[in-house]
Amino acid sequence: MNGNNRGYPVDFETKFDQAFQQAVEALPFYTDADRRKSWEHIREKLNRDKIRRKRRKQMQLAGIVAASMLIGGVIFSPPLATQAISPIYQELKNWGNGVTQLVFGNGRQTDSTGVMASIPAVQPDEGEAQPTRKSIHLVASNVSEVVKVSEEEARESLDFPLPNLTYIPERFQLQSIEIIIPAELQGDPNPFGKSAHLRYRSDQGHFLRISFDLLLQNETMTMTNLYAEKTEEVELDNGSIAYLSTGHGKAKINLMLGNVHFMAYGQVSREEILRIANGIE
Repeated sequence: MNGNNRGYPVDFETKFDQAFQQAVEALPFYTDADRRKSWEHIREKLNRDKIRRKRRKQMQLAGIVAASMLIGGVIFSPPLATQAISPIYQELKNWGNGVTQLVFGNGRQTDSTGVMASIPAVQPDEGEAQPTRKSIHLVASNVSEVVKVSEEEARESLDFPLPNLTYIPERFQLQSIEIIIPAELQGDPNPFGKSAHLRYRSDQGHFLRISFDLLLQNETMTMTNLYAEKTEEVELDNGSIAYLSTGHGKAKINLMLGNVHFMAYGQVSREEILRIANGIE
């Protein structure tokens, strides 16, 4: 049965598209002041919801630990030494002709011929987020948008502990911190900050960008490095594996910090980008 049998006019879809376009064009323009007011409105809700999630997670973990100890004591005698398997992984794929691809994921690992590096499992903490939908929208207006905040506001709203950067080259000054807040189209009852992006600039106009992106369950992130970039696997001072790319007077480094993807990219040297990564706390 087609649409005409239901009584819709022949040009229904055309008129609908026109009406929809007019409605979009009529949407108000949001200034920075409007966005700041919207941010202040949702910050209280972010804090309340984050506290509730932490308490609920602590109670769940306490129950899980107690049950695991009881079951382990009954079944295993003596206890067996085991190693936890982490769902977090990162991978370097070499496609030949100087083209490489980086893959970072949480819980969904596909077969490949690349070089795989498993991330050591860590005990669950309040920084790990519960699975949610991958779409990202601004809570106030339900459109994808970046919100500029202070460092304190970023730490309050992110659903993972924002790491400290103990080294940034002296010539760079912090210009802005931006976060992305995911939400359901109809309004998410538990909004939280999923990503933080830090932008630096020097007096000479050189740039440096640093990002922290939370990877939710079954979420992956891929990056392709083209011919002009040389990508290599490096070991940091703490034993972590990172991927370093250089070319065109720029350097970039990628690695996983638990279930958070870290990237630093800018007009810096190889030694400086390594020092930035080694200075993460």
